Amino acid sequence: MRYPEVCIVSRREQSFVGSLLGLAVGDVLGCPLEGMHPDTIADTFGVVDDLVVLPEEKIVDWYFWRLPGAHSDDTQQALTIAGVLAEKGRLDTDEVMARWRQMAEVSAAPAAANGDKRRAKFRTFGCHRGTGAGFRQRVRTPGVIKPNWGNGAAMRVAPVGLLCAGDSSRLIRTAVENALMTHGHPHAVAASIAVASTVGCMIEAPQKGAEEGLQHVICESNQGEQLVREEYLSSIHETARGAIGEFSQMLHSLSDWLTMPLPEALATIGARGRSVLPLPADAPVFATQSASLMSVPTALLVALRNLDDFPASIVESINLGGDTDTIGAIVGAILGARLGKTSIPASWVQSVLAHQQIEARGVYLATGQRPADFVDQLTFESEISRREMETRQRLRSR
Repeated sequence: MRYPEVCIVSRREQSFVGSLLGLAVGDVLGCPLEGMHPDTIADTFGVVDDLVVLPEEKIVDWYFWRLPGAHSDDTQQALTIAGVLAEKGRLDTDEVMARWRQMAEVSAAPAAANGDKRRAKFRTFGCHRGTGAGFRQRVRTPGVIKPNWGNGAAMRVAPVGLLCAGDSSRLIRTAVENALMTHGHPHAVAASIAVASTVGCMIEAPQKGAEEGLQHVICESNQGEQLVREEYLSSIHETARGAIGEFSQMLHSLSDWLTMPLPEALATIGARGRSVLPLPADAPVFATQSASLMSVPTALLVALRNLDDFPASIVESINLGGDTDTIGAIVGAILGARLGKTSIPASWVQSVLAHQQIEARGVYLATGQRPADFVDQLTFESEISRREMETRQRLRSR
């Protein structure tokens, strides 16, 4: 599945393409490590600084397995958002949901007969790859509000930050609407605002340092939480409304954590999450798990600590374990927006199966002009999912 390379001419295009490619690179490099403990990563691979392939004996059983180079739902959802924004100049949430439903209805491959609950990530949902139960439920029944505090809205919101950079009011409102398509919890909404704001800051003021950029994000996050109270409260699950403001409190602490040794900062994020999240006392809480309150501040912390070094930011993020693909995707989107496509190692770009089409969407979003070799998302996503499922079935049949 090869397409001609896209011609990139302006700084704006460099940043837009860099952000979408950076998101996909972080996702793809993080995918093989998703769900692993950092010690397991280190024992199995050492320090991961490139796309790794799991030993064949682990592929059949490792339930987060992806076809090497295939992006997951993190990138898929971001590309849908980017496509709708490019075509319409605004976030038409009905159109986004319609496209996600269309992708869900495609039969990429027969589902493997497997009742193991651990393999829920691989229940086929059309050509969506790696979606959680909350996303599947909202796509099927979009009117139902659930108090979903996961990081799905934050992982896909980068295109909003790109297009709305410099227009704070529009960026905040659009980031809120992005989240509310699938998440009815204020942590998820605030995380969406924070990531969009950070990406927007990287586009509008790439010269800002970590502390200055963080203060910008905190300001817009505070405004967003106030907007939710005033205009979107009915879209937040009634059991979760008391959590409005908790995410911005976490952001305020990032200033202190920026100067801490990273292990200490991550332990502090985990402890803060334990004190806030309504979880059973024996439930594990750690900084890289998929809760927005944990993984998104972690991703912002890694990005802000590595503002001028794209490769270092990705290597640090994917070796942390846990939700590696999403943390890598968020970090990659932020650093790619700041530093542009040329900051991303060419070998990493080439490792992403759909990199030409991802680049094309960056150009389209930046210029409003669809490149000549632009291919419909449903077409290339279906092909990747078909190849992935066929490979998985072949390995299981051995």
